[in-house]
Amino acid sequence: MKLTRFIIQLNKRGKQMIIGLDDTDSKEGMCTTYLAAVLIEKLASFGRIQGYPLLIRLNPNIIYKTRGNAAMAIPIELNRGEDAETVMKMVIDLVEEMA
Repeated sequence: MKLTRFIIQLNKRGKQMIIGLDDTDSKEGMCTTYLAAVLIEKLASFGRIQGYPLLIRLNPNIIYKTRGNAAMAIPIELNRGEDAETVMKMVIDLVEEMA
């Protein structure tokens, strides 16, 4: 089983989140930016993406890297703070399914 890294950060009010994705692509397929695009579509019903998703290009000189060698951060403001747990579960399920 492949270990995929992601992080979800909530502010104190529980309405603003930053969802970070990394290490979701492989030589067999998938792409972190594509996964982020799919995730953004699914997040639309829970709130509003704050600006553009952030693409973080990682060190291209790393020997053991995947194709794109990038990470993504998706800032979102939730319509309802109570949805935070639902969003976290949805993100985890999607990452496990697609990565």
